[in-house]
Amino acid sequence: MALVSYIMPFAVALSLYYLLQGPLSGIEVSKIMPDRMLWASARTPAAKQFNAWLKVFNIGDRDALLSYHVDNFPYGVASEDLAGIEREMVFSTHTGGFHVMQIQQVPEERTKEGEETVNVLLREKKRPQFARASMKVDLSKKDYPVSKFEIHPIPTPIKYAPEDKKEYYRKALAPLTTERRHMVLDEIADVVRKRYIFPDIGDKMIKDLQAREASGEYDHYAESDIWARRLTEDMLAVSNDQHIRVIFAEPPPGVHGGDGDNLREPPDLFDRLKGMNFGLGEPSVEVIENHRIGFLPIDGFVPTTPEVTREYEKIQKAIGDIVSQVADTDALVLDLRRNGGGHPSTVAFVLSYFLPEGPVHLHDFVDWDGVVKSTYSTLPTSELPKGTHPFGESRPLFLLTSKRTVSGGEDMSYNLQARKRATAIVGEDETTAGAANLVTGPSIICEEEFGGRWWHVGIPDRRPVNVVTGTNWEGFGVRSDVVVGENQDPRAIARSMALEQLASRNDAKSTMLVQ
Repeated sequence: MALVSYIMPFAVALSLYYLLQGPLSGIEVSKIMPDRMLWASARTPAAKQFNAWLKVFNIGDRDALLSYHVDNFPYGVASEDLAGIEREMVFSTHTGGFHVMQIQQVPEERTKEGEETVNVLLREKKRPQFARASMKVDLSKKDYPVSKFEIHPIPTPIKYAPEDKKEYYRKALAPLTTERRHMVLDEIADVVRKRYIFPDIGDKMIKDLQAREASGEYDHYAESDIWARRLTEDMLAVSNDQHIRVIFAEPPPGVHGGDGDNLREPPDLFDRLKGMNFGLGEPSVEVIENHRIGFLPIDGFVPTTPEVTREYEKIQKAIGDIVSQVADTDALVLDLRRNGGGHPSTVAFVLSYFLPEGPVHLHDFVDWDGVVKSTYSTLPTSELPKGTHPFGESRPLFLLTSKRTVSGGEDMSYNLQARKRATAIVGEDETTAGAANLVTGPSIICEEEFGGRWWHVGIPDRRPVNVVTGTNWEGFGVRSDVVVGENQDPRAIARSMALEQLASRNDAKSTMLVQ
């Protein structure tokens, strides 16, 4: 999901919020022309490797991407948007690929020996959203494979801003000063004091930020979006709460003129979510030894409530139709390894297809006084979209997880494990990320100094209490039943376990018939 984060737990909600608003700044795509001569002067190993990746990414061919990544670009070194082929394909479809606007080679004195880095300013082809990418390559290995890759959305550079809004952009994007940084830190501290679910940890975060400011640690930060990411890292280091985020991002249309509340759902929302396959990967079925084994990747949970979209029933039906494609299998593997979270109501909706006849009360969200603020339950079968079919509660169900299984993905895993519905959780890591707390909405800060809705602070103000366990997965994650080895394929292991489970069931049935 391109936008504010491109992908991160808190920003799922914020990203979807911006997704609903359409093109960010009203810039006409046709008026932004990338310099097509840039690559001619950028022939270093890092620039060549970046160009090779971008060519394949822009084509959007799955097999070509997989082939490129095998020898040149391990998925494990990439930021979340490229953390696997399914996520990269969604990213490619959503952005339409990228134009290159500017290339910056990082000076040798700023890189380690045997490494080379290139930074690239990009613009999405589908809409005028800009991004900054950084690719590092290993010069000690043949063909200079990628050793690190990051991509982050950034505000429209002043150079490309509409003429009638340039002053607005100059105000927001002016270099940070000591006074501006202090103002941001003061307002972040105020939000933390008022909202954070754990006040004592909140006080530690505030003191840490103030100490870093006093020591001059932030003095060299001039760009707000880069400093915002640093602030997030520092707050995470103290709290270990992965839903905490500080984001500097371009506001949606309607805010530039000060009308920040006049934000409407776009008419093509359903089509936009359809382009993401509603957060799900392509379902598939393998027939092995007369058994049908289903596989369904779930990478995120898009909004499915009337509070967010008028088309919630249509979106629920689309999700239900996808799940139903594997509903008649003998065993099912849900791949949550790259699940970045999303809306808890959608988690509950999807769980309706795998738990006993609902409603099943899953958990409550409480504030720092323990007062219940919201409750989540599955739907009865009779209330599921017509024509969709649940997988049910009795057939073998396996989950694939990793450290990149976050938030809503953990919510789903935790509930299935706590209720003993998951036959086994097969993990690339011992546990998932451990992000449970909820941000009910971003706090907007520093509007007078920077303009409307540029700075957002996501501070969790709710925590889930599971009905079965009385607690949640915050800081601990969901523990794997089976941890795969470095050279093992989690999908293959889950497939093998499913076949063993089905064979065992058949043997048990045969024994009962003989008796």
